[in-house]
Amino acid sequence: MANLYINVSSAVHILPICDLQFEDIVVKPNDIFDATHVKVDIRNNPAFRKFSPDILNGAENVTLSRDYALGDLIQLIPVAREFKKQKNIKNLYIATSDRFVLTLKKLFPDLNFIRSIRINDKKYGIQIHLNSILENDHSLNNEQRNIHRVDIYGKFLETNLSVLDWSCAMEESPKLFFDHDKDAVIALQLRGSGHMKTLPQEFVKRMAISIAKTGYKVLLIDQDTTKGFESENIINACGKMSVIDIIENLRHCKCALTMDSGVLWLAHVANCPVITFLGPTREHERLTLHPSYPDKVRGIDLATHVGCNPCFETKVGCNGKINCMKNFNYELVLKEVHTKLDEILKGDIKNGKTKKGSRGTRRSKSSRIGN
Repeated sequence: MANLYINVSSAVHILPICDLQFEDIVVKPNDIFDATHVKVDIRNNPAFRKFSPDILNGAENVTLSRDYALGDLIQLIPVAREFKKQKNIKNLYIATSDRFVLTLKKLFPDLNFIRSIRINDKKYGIQIHLNSILENDHSLNNEQRNIHRVDIYGKFLETNLSVLDWSCAMEESPKLFFDHDKDAVIALQLRGSGHMKTLPQEFVKRMAISIAKTGYKVLLIDQDTTKGFESENIINACGKMSVIDIIENLRHCKCALTMDSGVLWLAHVANCPVITFLGPTREHERLTLHPSYPDKVRGIDLATHVGCNPCFETKVGCNGKINCMKNFNYELVLKEVHTKLDEILKGDIKNGKTKKGSRGTRRSKSSRIGN
C-alpha cells in the first residue's frame, strides 16, 4: 500500500530513496509522492502532509506526472482511464517529456497530455508525482519486485483495475510494410531500451533468418536505420516507422518477438501475440496483463538458461556482466523460440480466431498477479 504525502510548502525538496539505483526524488510544491521508500523520516516535517487519493473525488483538474519511458507511459494509460472514472475527475492531465506528448495525444485522444514544463500552471490542479514509482521494483528487498508495473501504479493511486482498457484511436494513417491480406508476418524487436534488455546482435540476426526460413516474413523493428539488415523474407523497417506505424503493423502480425521494453507494451495496445525475452524480470511481472494472456503470450526466461535468478536489474548475481542477456546457449534458446512460436501460431490456426480490439479487457483470475 502506498504511503502518500503531499508537499504543502513553497520549496522544492530533494529526498533520497532507499535501496534503489536511481536518482533521488525531486518533490515540488503540491507534488504527491510515496514516502515508503524515502530514506529520511518526513512524518513530523511541516513541509509534508499525509495524503489520500480519496481527496481527489470529484476534482476539477488533476495531473499525473511521469517523464519517462514510452513503455512505462503506455502502462499508465489503462490505469489513468480507471483512475479518472473512479475518482470522477473532470479533467485528467498526464505531464510527460516533450518527445512523447504529440504521439500520445494521437494515440489516446481521450486523455490530456501536456509537457512537464507546464505543470506549474495552477489550472492543472494537484500533481501526482509518478517518477521513481515503478523503479521501486528494481530491488531484492521489497514486495514490488513481485508485482506487475500496472498494479504498482494502481496501488499507488488506490484504483481498482478489474478492467483494463489498452485501446487507442489513431488520428493519422499509419504506413503498412506488408500486405496483411497475403503475408504471414512475425515482428522482431532488434534492441531493448538498454543493456539489461538487449540481446546480442548476432543472436537476433540468427533468429530472424531462422524464422524467415520457415516461410514467415520477419518485420524488423528499431528506431535506428543502421541496425536493420536484408535477407530473404525479411522486411527491414528500421528507422522507417513512427510509434503509430509500429502499432498498426503489429495489429496485423501473427506474433511479435520482444524484449522487456517499449515494443512489448505497444503489442498490448495492438493486441498482438508476443514472445518476450526476460532476463532480470519474470513473466508474472510483465506479461500477465497482455489482452491475449495466456493463450497467445509466452516468456523466455533467460535467467534460468544461465543458472541464475531474476535480479530485478540489480545485477547482484553476475557482478554487472548481465549473463542472462548475453551468455546463454544460442541453439537451446532458438529451439525454445520455435517451440513457443508454434504453440501460438498453431493455436491461432486451430481456433480459427481473428484478433479483436482490446477495449474494456476484463482481468481474468489467471491474469491477477500472484495467481
